[in-house]
Amino acid sequence: MDEQVRNLEQRIMQDVQAHGGTMDLDFANDLHYEYYREQLRNCGANIENTPHLINLLETERSMHRISATAIDPNPDGVEGPNDASYIEVPAIFRQSSKELSDSENDVPDSTIYVSSIAKYCKMQRSVIIQSTVKDELRKRNITDTGIYDNCFEAQKLVAMNTDSFYDGTPRKYTLISTFTSVSEDAMRCPQLKASCTVKENIAVNTDIIESYTVIDPKHKNSKGDHVLVSYNRDGYVPNFDYSYDNEPEPSRANPVRIRFMLDVSIMLRLKDGFTINGLHMNSAPVLTLDHPFHGVIKCYYYAGTSAPLVEISDDKRTATVSLPKVVGVRKGADWCSFLPFADLENTSSENLHIYGQFVFSVTQKTTGEPLTFPFPVSFRSEKGGSDYNAQNIQNEPIYMQWGCVGKDTMIMRSDERRTAVRISDLQIGDFVITADARERRIVNILTGTDETILSITTETGRNILLTTTHSIKSEDGWITAGELCPGMKVVCENGLETVEQIVEQIYDDTVYNLHFEEETAIFGNGFVIGDFDMQQRIKPQREELSIDWSPATLSIAREIDSLAEKMKESTV
Repeated sequence: MDEQVRNLEQRIMQDVQAHGGTMDLDFANDLHYEYYREQLRNCGANIENTPHLINLLETERSMHRISATAIDPNPDGVEGPNDASYIEVPAIFRQSSKELSDSENDVPDSTIYVSSIAKYCKMQRSVIIQSTVKDELRKRNITDTGIYDNCFEAQKLVAMNTDSFYDGTPRKYTLISTFTSVSEDAMRCPQLKASCTVKENIAVNTDIIESYTVIDPKHKNSKGDHVLVSYNRDGYVPNFDYSYDNEPEPSRANPVRIRFMLDVSIMLRLKDGFTINGLHMNSAPVLTLDHPFHGVIKCYYYAGTSAPLVEISDDKRTATVSLPKVVGVRKGADWCSFLPFADLENTSSENLHIYGQFVFSVTQKTTGEPLTFPFPVSFRSEKGGSDYNAQNIQNEPIYMQWGCVGKDTMIMRSDERRTAVRISDLQIGDFVITADARERRIVNILTGTDETILSITTETGRNILLTTTHSIKSEDGWITAGELCPGMKVVCENGLETVEQIVEQIYDDTVYNLHFEEETAIFGNGFVIGDFDMQQRIKPQREELSIDWSPATLSIAREIDSLAEKMKESTV
């Protein structure tokens, strides 16, 4: 690498770090443009063999079009979901990594694995990931490029042999990835987007950890394979692990959004010879939530409002970190991120995978001067146990709940007269008549607010108000209300009735959901509808997305595909 290119890379790394470690490139910015052109040249793209791609770059440069940064460490909040690209840190280091290879001789016993991940809310026709692992001690780089087509998510794994440690000193690495995506706008015109992620001076040595555990989020009251989190509810929900009374906050761009809240805390203990100074001053805690459909929601902790609580033991080998609540303002930790309520409302029964990262400042005792370095630990809920180690542990996914029935929905109470009462008048402990004529005791009533609701009317004039994710029984079985269409038949107290009209209307009022000791079907205004447990189980059906790309986009895609073929040939 010549001096000019090295200087260019150093300047872009400083710019990315100033933006929280992840930044969308602005092609109208001379530095960003020159750096990106160099990245294209590195993978063989130039005006001769990829003219359409280069011309698209020049078009984007003239239009000065740039998306919002995926991570934005400011107190005003970050909208989600976002197309995002990031490096999974810590890089995976294993003394024995043979299970990651088909052949025992393919992978050295001491290897650092860096996972560069790009996730998009909309399908991309082509994605390029260029990842570089920079060994700061040996002054050498390993660069690898991956090219993908028709994807919502792309992941590139880069491996570097660490050889042996010098006198037990952790090796330091800089991890940098550039992500390119080609898609289309609403007018079917090609769009080019590039982003860059940098993690500097990452020390990789899992041998220094004595123990590392996640305290929150964890099961508190629930059982199962996910942690239950209740949002936008009027008070504490007993059967949930975490519940937050946070009403939607309006904004001009998104009239219905809710602030992300989640208790997060960890405990780390290091082996003898290493001490913890605290959290690294330039690395705020970050959480990544997988959006139920595609893309991710980046949740950035804003330490300017309330700094993380760090308790360090007397021997400085143990640190407990918790993200505090803001007294009198919010009940949850002070994340300056907003969840897209309208999007999440359509997937209330989805688990959200979570990836959390904390970076500590650690000092190692040596025969000479003490060595201080950043040391990251992380937890995530995605499957893939071969990727886990002492520095990167597995945690349960979280589950967020929305979706209820209107306040005037009539439910049949179990009394002598089997009186129909408004759901808003029911109380915990009341017994109701189920759809199979049994009695069930209400163990919890969940409430919240919804801006809009579906008004469903049958041919007989029977009507009910349901949120789009509430379960209702159709002629063919259980579905969500949002999947109903006029002409479909639903099960009612007197048999099947045909749906005549479905209208989404302004509601902006309280909605309710009933929870029993076991999953229960009940009558609501004579319709057979589900309870809270059923809502968790019944999921909206998803259609496979197929895009008819424009000829201009396909021309660029063919050029990128040809780059992939040339890289394969050169590798062989």
